[in-house]
Amino acid sequence: MAHWRLLSIGLLLLLALMAGCGRAGRQAAPPPADVVLTLAVEPEPARIGEATLVLTLKTSDGRAIPDAKLDIRGDMAHAGMQPVLAASDAGPDGVYRVPFRWTMAGDWFVIVQVQLPDGRRFEQRFDLRVAGS
Repeated sequence: MAHWRLLSIGLLLLLALMAGCGRAGRQAAPPPADVVLTLAVEPEPARIGEATLVLTLKTSDGRAIPDAKLDIRGDMAHAGMQPVLAASDAGPDGVYRVPFRWTMAGDWFVIVQVQLPDGRRFEQRFDLRVAGS
């Protein structure tokens, strides 16, 4: 009986390891050459607490891209913290203002997954530092 229990545990650990490797191996598409995404934070500099992420989405020649869908994930640079999630699909003039909450001071990265109105998708990462209150 103990033999089967060890075998089952080993199999579960192997499956978990394989699932983790699959996620690590996936690469998100970079921004298309004809699209520019920028991020600003209000208030600036970023501080613990309520904030607004201002994401501007334009073509490389400066035309606004409204009506895209943005999924945002903020993570601290070190493991163990819960991510902060947000989304937006309303960006008049290509400017998407997204309420956000910085939960801790330190180094953060914000990953923005974008689905353009024409169906193309990409992901972009922004690194920043959040100050204490």
